[in-house]
Amino acid sequence: MHILQPISESSPGVEEGAGLSYSPGPNTWSYGRGRSLFVLNAGFFGLQGIFTVLFGSATAYLKSLGLSGGLISLSWLAGPITGALFQPYVGVWSDNCSSAWGKRRPFILTGTVLIIFTLSGTAWAKEMVSLFYSDSESIVEFQIGLVIFVEICIWVLNFAIQPVQLGLRCLIVDLVPPEQQHEANAWAARFTLGGNILGYCLGSIDLPRRLSFLGHTQFQVLTSLVSVNLLLCTSITCYFIREPFSGPHESSARLPSTAKSGIRDLLRTLKTLPSCTATVCFAQFFSWLGWFPFLFYTSSYVGTLKKQELSIDSQQLTPQWEESARAGSLAMSVFALSSFVMSLVLPRVLDLSSRIENPSSFMSPWQNLPNSFALRRIWLAGQMIFAGSMILTLFKNVAVTYFLVSAVGVSWAASTWIPYALIGTDIQRQIQRAEYAGMDYEDAGKIAKVMSIHNISIASPQVISALGCSMFFWLAGNDHAGEVDAAVYAWLLSIAGVAAIASAWMIRALPDQSYY
Repeated sequence: MHILQPISESSPGVEEGAGLSYSPGPNTWSYGRGRSLFVLNAGFFGLQGIFTVLFGSATAYLKSLGLSGGLISLSWLAGPITGALFQPYVGVWSDNCSSAWGKRRPFILTGTVLIIFTLSGTAWAKEMVSLFYSDSESIVEFQIGLVIFVEICIWVLNFAIQPVQLGLRCLIVDLVPPEQQHEANAWAARFTLGGNILGYCLGSIDLPRRLSFLGHTQFQVLTSLVSVNLLLCTSITCYFIREPFSGPHESSARLPSTAKSGIRDLLRTLKTLPSCTATVCFAQFFSWLGWFPFLFYTSSYVGTLKKQELSIDSQQLTPQWEESARAGSLAMSVFALSSFVMSLVLPRVLDLSSRIENPSSFMSPWQNLPNSFALRRIWLAGQMIFAGSMILTLFKNVAVTYFLVSAVGVSWAASTWIPYALIGTDIQRQIQRAEYAGMDYEDAGKIAKVMSIHNISIASPQVISALGCSMFFWLAGNDHAGEVDAAVYAWLLSIAGVAAIASAWMIRALPDQSYY
């Protein structure tokens, strides 16, 4: 079983400076909390910095390179498509890995290097493509080469993200015992949301004026900073943790020989998922049908509301127009800050609830209170807040929308924490029960594959939602200036709220007592 206790420097088998170490015994780990939680989850801080740059700055940069709206939309479909189709194969390869470095760290490091190279290639695309074109060649040829190069970089970048993202998630499931999965995943959420804040803050600074040695444009300097941050954070995780050396588990899935056999294998794994893990995946599917429109269109909705409030022509680049653009950015900054604060508060609420459930003498008057803040109930409440906030966007008021966006921070903090905690706990408890019974849990060697299926439940609805949003905008039509009306955005976000209600209905099926 897993053993939770601080590790003294004299403990046998503990590498100096290491936070997580393997101890003798079947599947036994010693776990020193403070330093170990930082080391284990540092990689999420670096990876989220990459995501923030892509979501917050890359669209404007790609427009400046001359990419059309259709090509930019295709670029942003690369993330969910590679997550749904490629990550399951990474999971099988990881589960079968027999490297002395472990099953996860080789994939994290390889993915990190590829991310840095491809992100740098995207940022310096003009400079790199110009090396292959002479001054006598036409601008059209140069532009075609530039577009092809950028698209290749973006798609390879999204492929490279998958092993890093999967490896970091699997390390938590591999190394942390079931009773501490919620705490470890809470720290992962904090690092993720902290990375959001870092990205937004860096994006708001005039970086070329202060750090011109890192690049000539805002996007170049920004990518340099987040690349260094990613390398530092993943290096901390990979250097200080220790995975036990082991070959492929006898129950590990074999590498599929064809795409068809891979799909059949995934379907078989899906059918044998623990019931609670399967329920979480279905809830995530409906949840992300709603999250995609919120994350991609809330900023545009607030900016359009501000334009209409100021009664300005959307085609005129005036101070009022810039004010409306900042209004959208401010809304997402409020959302990021609210999410981070709630990622600190919600786990504390859960800990307090646990103390009430198992009271000390001074808390005995409250010992009969129910555990009202179980993981399932927090996630359920978060989804209902998300649903209600999205439906209330129909009021179409800037001040009200700021309040609603800050409220959704509660939902986002829960969504980046609780589903992973539930799945990690469920997998570890299945393994633990099998060990107690003297049996071998048949899916113990498929942890990365199970996490990949969970990622499919996140990525596939994003593809569906992206296509649905495009169809919705086409049916709604644009005005004469090509701008989407605020009412159209409001109805789209309201539909996202309906998807959140469906997710909440699935969450109701999860038990309270099984996860804390």
